[in-house]
Amino acid sequence: MLVSIYRLPIAILLILTVMLIFGAMLFWLHFIKDKNKSFLSLVALLISVFLILAITVLSRDFGSVRELSLTPFASWTNYFNGSNTEYLRTNIFNILLFMPFGASLYAVGYPNLSVKKCLIITAMAALFLSVGIEAVQFLLQCGETETDDVIHNVLGAVLGMLLAGNVCDLYGSCIKRN
Repeated sequence: MLVSIYRLPIAILLILTVMLIFGAMLFWLHFIKDKNKSFLSLVALLISVFLILAITVLSRDFGSVRELSLTPFASWTNYFNGSNTEYLRTNIFNILLFMPFGASLYAVGYPNLSVKKCLIITAMAALFLSVGIEAVQFLLQCGETETDDVIHNVLGAVLGMLLAGNVCDLYGSCIKRN
């Protein structure tokens, strides 16, 4: 199933990810009572972490691949040099994979914080999770350990957080007008 999702056109993956976050945030804002929001936000966060781990570690064959690439943006260099177009898909997929993580982090407790603090907390949480995944992939030999993955994962989490924050702001503006 993961392979079939991965093989979808990039534009479809992007649209589905944004729609998922947008729809989930609107549902959370409109239908979930305030007393249940913290619990459901935490559940969403745990589900996003589990899915990230399932895709990046648990679905891999251990002992199959141990590669290390510590050069930042090497995948983009390789893509633009035309050596492999799969780099573009992998980079975008890494961004999309962490967007729900960033959105659910926002929902857990950031709506009352400044955007700057939200960005810092989200980036740090994504950095620690991503570096942890890359370390596990390296130790268990179940994937290529790349600096670019960490960069794209952090970017995805930040974009997810910003999307969630914008949905909340938009929703709040609409409620105030009515």
